[in-house]
Amino acid sequence: MVKKYKIQGLLYAMAGVLSLMLLIAACKEEKLGPSGEGTKPAVITDVSIRNVNGAAVLRYNIPDENTAYVLAEYESRSGVLRSIKSSRFKDSLKVDGFAAAGSYEVTLYAVNDGDVRSDPLKITVSPLEPPYKRMLESLVIESTFGGVIVSYDNPDTAALKVVLLTEEGGAEKLVESFGVTSKSGRLLSRGFESAERKFGLFVRDRYDNYSDTIYTSLTPLYEKQLDKSKFAELTLQGDFNTPNNSSRSRLSNIWDGITANGTNDDFFATVNGAGFPQTFSFDMGVTATLSRFKYYPRSESCCAYKNSPRYFEIWGSNVADGDWSNWTKIVDCEMLKPSGLPDGEYNSVDVAYVESGIDYEIPVGTPAYRYIRFKTLSVWSSGNIAIYELTFWGSE
Repeated sequence: MVKKYKIQGLLYAMAGVLSLMLLIAACKEEKLGPSGEGTKPAVITDVSIRNVNGAAVLRYNIPDENTAYVLAEYESRSGVLRSIKSSRFKDSLKVDGFAAAGSYEVTLYAVNDGDVRSDPLKITVSPLEPPYKRMLESLVIESTFGGVIVSYDNPDTAALKVVLLTEEGGAEKLVESFGVTSKSGRLLSRGFESAERKFGLFVRDRYDNYSDTIYTSLTPLYEKQLDKSKFAELTLQGDFNTPNNSSRSRLSNIWDGITANGTNDDFFATVNGAGFPQTFSFDMGVTATLSRFKYYPRSESCCAYKNSPRYFEIWGSNVADGDWSNWTKIVDCEMLKPSGLPDGEYNSVDVAYVESGIDYEIPVGTPAYRYIRFKTLSVWSSGNIAIYELTFWGSE
C-alpha cells in the first residue's frame, strides 16, 4: 500500500508540474497570440502639430498600456519612405528630413511588444523651408588671396555640408566639402591661380537632400610666399629677443626654412626670466598686404607643448620703432591641442598638428605693413618662448 501511495503521489506531482507548464504557456500565448501578435493597441489620440523648418513635432496621448512605442511613417520626398519611433514613455516625436516646405501625410501607429500595430491614424504636417535650403539662400562667395571665401548663415544650427565646385577643362570638379554645424561662419578654399574661373556651391543635409547649385565667376586675388631672404631682425624698445643657448637660438632662425626637429641652431628661443607678455619684431623687407601665415612651434616630443607660444598676437606697422601707438593689432592667435588632453599631456595627433605647421588667416581688408611684431601672451609652460619658423603669404 505504501508503494501504491508513493506512485500516486509521484503521478500527482507530475500532473501539477505539467499543469504549471501549460499555465505558463497559456500566459505567454495570451500575451503574444497564436502568431506572436497579441492584442491590437488602441489608436493614438489628441494629436497636436508644431511645424518647424524641415520637420514637425507631434504631441499625442497614448490611450492604453498595451503600447510599447509609437511609429510614424511618411515620405520625406517622393519615393523616400522614413519611419520614426518613440517610446511609450514619451508623449511626442519629431518627423524630419523633409526635402521642401509643403504638406505631407504622416501615418501614426501605436505598436505593442509583439509588433502589432493599431489601426492607422493619418494626419497632415506642413514643415517650413528646410535648413539646407535656408543656408543656400544665405551663401555669399567672394575672391580672397589664392582662392575664395564663402560666408554662410545656419540659423537652425543644422548639421550640413557646403560643397564647392569649380570648372576645369570644361568639366565640373569637386574642390572641397565643408562640414558645418555653427550658426554662421566663413569657409576658405585656396590653391588657385589669379585667373577668372567658374565656381559652384550647393548644400546637402544628412538625409541626402540636395539644394540647387549656384554659380558665379570670380578671380582669386594674387598671393605669393614672401621672400624670407629679405627678412631682418629689429631690436625695438620693449622687445625681448635675447637668444638662449649661447646665442645659438637666435631670432633669424625663424626664417631659415627649417621647420622641425633640428638643433638649437634651427629654432628661435629666448632666455628664461623675461616674463610675459614678451615681444620680438622683424622687418619683412617689403611692404605687403598679408593674406595668411604659418606658425611652426618647437616640435620635439619633449617640448611641443612646453615653451611654444600658446596665446599670441600679430601686430603690423610701417614705422620701425617701439612706440605701440604706431602699431596695429592684425590678429589674435591661439595654438590648439587637437586631442583635448589636459595641460602637461599630449599625444601623436598633437605632435603631428605641430609638425605640419599651424595656419592663421589675416582678416580681409587688413592694410599693408612692412614690420611685424609678435607678442606672446603665454606659453604652455616654462618661462621662455621657442619657435621654429614663421612663413607669410600676401602681395607686395
